[in-house]
Amino acid sequence: MRAWLQSVVRPQHAGIALLLAVNVCRAASTNCDGEPSRTEAPYTASCGGKSECMVNDVLEIRAVSDSIPRLTAVCLRLGIQGDVTIPMKVYEAGPGPQSPLSYPLAPQIERWLRDGYRETALRSAPRARLPVDVLLVNGAGAMYEASLTFDLSVLWTSGSMPLRVTDVRCDPCKFDGRVTLTVPELSTWKAVTNADPEKLTLLLDGVRVPTAIPVVSIAPDHSKLTFRLQRQLDKPDSVASWNSILKKALSDQPEFKVALANDKGLLTEAKPGGAFDVYDPSQRLFFVGLFAFFAVVAVITIGERTQWRWVRDSYGIPDNLVPDHLRSFSLGRSQMLWWTIVIAVAWFAIGFSTGDWMSINESCLILLGISVGTAVGAIVASPEKMNLLVKEYEERKATAKEKVGDAAAQAAWQAATAAIVNQKNIRSAGFVQDLVSDYGESAGLHRLQNLMFTAILGGWFLVVAFREGGMPTLSTTMLTLMGISGSAYVGFKMAGK
Repeated sequence: MRAWLQSVVRPQHAGIALLLAVNVCRAASTNCDGEPSRTEAPYTASCGGKSECMVNDVLEIRAVSDSIPRLTAVCLRLGIQGDVTIPMKVYEAGPGPQSPLSYPLAPQIERWLRDGYRETALRSAPRARLPVDVLLVNGAGAMYEASLTFDLSVLWTSGSMPLRVTDVRCDPCKFDGRVTLTVPELSTWKAVTNADPEKLTLLLDGVRVPTAIPVVSIAPDHSKLTFRLQRQLDKPDSVASWNSILKKALSDQPEFKVALANDKGLLTEAKPGGAFDVYDPSQRLFFVGLFAFFAVVAVITIGERTQWRWVRDSYGIPDNLVPDHLRSFSLGRSQMLWWTIVIAVAWFAIGFSTGDWMSINESCLILLGISVGTAVGAIVASPEKMNLLVKEYEERKATAKEKVGDAAAQAAWQAATAAIVNQKNIRSAGFVQDLVSDYGESAGLHRLQNLMFTAILGGWFLVVAFREGGMPTLSTTMLTLMGISGSAYVGFKMAGK
């Protein structure tokens, strides 16, 4: 039974329910034209004595006695509309009480399903119950009618008549939009299979959207399933699914296929599809580049007006010795500024491309946290030598003010001042030189390592966000690497000469 059910082809689009027949006799000698007699038929039609037939039953037609004229025509009239009858083959034997005419239904229904017009009639049966009129014509020319019902439940439960999606609409096709699927036979499928439509899963281009829960609207003529296009950042499976879907959409292929699945697997794939409302790659690149340009210009403008005081080292040096706008640039604070710009540009790229302006994820927060921790650690980890020099300067300064006329005290104060002012890398030697140079050294391997990892990861972060329409999710290994690199920078700074 299952083998022939699985051999059914997909239904064709048709709007009328035509009449179906078993063992069509194209050259029948007698037809079933005319009006059936209103008297009780001297024949019975049933499936094992039942008036409701399953698709794998055998239809039996018997005469109530042997004296009843033999049948010359048997016709089935199936469906809800139409008056045309189609004859079935009448065998030489019977019908009689002991020799009924028998018609296996399963092989015939298999053939009906291959006919798209006739499958429409099967699908249109309310609650999978199809009315059947059996027309019987005997040798005396009398016509009688018997009524049966076909139970088509097994066709739905076995998947021989899967759900159909006849229309796909988006409003709009971007994040926080909704995609609505028209599923005409949803009410029949629900009644027969006892399944919950709210547990159906949406698939876009074969990728399951795990957190999309449908809003179900079941009507006799047009049943609909509406899914909200929403990515839940706290659910890794949702993020991974949407990144896979949007990667194709943002690569100049916005069209997508739609399918429905349940917990057992795929149910149906819609012939109509949809298309995401996204800009083409060149347009996105232009606007994202424009945003990045203005972001950098804004940072430079603020930096020039404040003389970049907010990204320079401090070391607790008094301003009268080395003004804060002349001190060397801080690697930790510059790294913090870098990740702020990178995440801001990635956020704009995702929001502009997909409409998802809530894309900040856990990886973004951790990267910002690492950069803030590195900057704070760099401030706390002032070199011990510098701390001693500043302490000595304060002491010499206090002594010189107490002993104004004491030349030795004044000389000691000047010497303490010179010891600080003449320290290497206290004054800025240029942005790049300051970032690669540690206190008291011309260059530091730990700084170069931190710069390299930060620059490479930041560039990769932007590329992935632009291509996939989502913030990258960094692995624990990668986040640990950034944490170790930042810790190494702070540790070496603390251990500086």
